[in-house]
Formats: sequence, C-alpha cells, structure tokens
Amino acid sequence: MDALLKHTNASTPRPEATEASSRAALTQSASQRTAELATLAQNSGRSALTGVARQTPATAGLQRINSEQLLNGAREMEIEHGGSLYRLRLTALGKLILTK
Repeated sequence: MDALLKHTNASTPRPEATEASSRAALTQSASQRTAELATLAQNSGRSALTGVARQTPATAGLQRINSEQLLNGAREMEIEHGGSLYRLRLTALGKLILTK
C-alpha cells in the first residue's frame, strides 16, 4: 500500500511546477510569435512592428504592432520586463489592461 501511495504522489505535479511550466510556455509562445512576425516582415520587406493604420509624422519613428497579432487569439498574456512579470489582458469591452 505504501508503494502505491509513493507512486501516486510522485506522479502528481505540484501546483508550483504546473504554474512555472505554464509561465514558461507563455513566454516561449510570445517569443515564437515575435520571431514569426520578424520573419514575415523580412520576407515582405516591411517592419515587423508596423501596423495597418497610417502613422502620423509625430509617430512615424515608433514601432507598432496590432494587439490581435500580439495576443494571437488569447485573452491575456504575460510579459517579462526588467526582471518583473506583467499581465496584458483584453477586457470584455475590448480594452487592454497591463498589470504588474
């Protein structure tokens, strides 16, 4: 009986491990999307972060990415910046919220 309990406990993932692997998958997924956008832009001769909307002279030098491309169909994503983790969420009203 003890051997069965040890086997069951050993194969059950801890919540911390599951959360860490989920976070790693999201980070990798975001990195893959960025790389895919860069590849598409390189093949088309355009900037990877240029959106469809026209830029004004005041914003001509800024990089732009469409939020749908960034979220890639998800409602939220995690962004790692400066050693901190942020969450970007799309609300039911279509607004973006960035929280730490």
